[in-house]
Amino acid sequence: MVARILRLAALAVALLGSSLEASAQKGAPNLRTGSLLPTLTGPSLKGDPIHLPSEAEGHSIVILFSFSRAGGQRAQEWIQHLSREMPSINIYSAIFLNPVPAPIRGMVVSNIKARIQIRQQSRTVLLYGKANEWKPLLETCDVQDVCVLMLGPDSHIRWMTGGAFSVNSDLALSSQLKSIGHE
Repeated sequence: MVARILRLAALAVALLGSSLEASAQKGAPNLRTGSLLPTLTGPSLKGDPIHLPSEAEGHSIVILFSFSRAGGQRAQEWIQHLSREMPSINIYSAIFLNPVPAPIRGMVVSNIKARIQIRQQSRTVLLYGKANEWKPLLETCDVQDVCVLMLGPDSHIRWMTGGAFSVNSDLALSSQLKSIGHE
């Protein structure tokens, strides 16, 4: 009898927890300018763990989020431009691999690794099974494309945009970096 009560109590707690988690996700606010970036953790392309934003605390960084192959290609365009135009800013890339079937993930990761510069591989985080958590947070960007966030040294979002790199986005990002003392 006691064992049955304990099983029922455990089941009730599990159901309540998943219900609360689902309602928290539905009610989760979109990330906006001024928001603190939630913790983002996963392996880099080199296999080392990445923990953002704590890993970059005290520094301004740019994070590019891509949920698709097209988004990944667009993120690489951003990285190429930013590396050339703003070489002192650390650029991170978060690649969500949810839709990639498990049997071919190794091949997909190898292809990604072959296209990314070696110095950027340690700042590219691979995320499995986390797209459903992050897509609602990044709703203000087009998650079919690329979402670009600039964090200040306090890990709060100072600027965000989505889509193709442009001269206007470059100027806006440069302006934001200058406003927090990054040259």
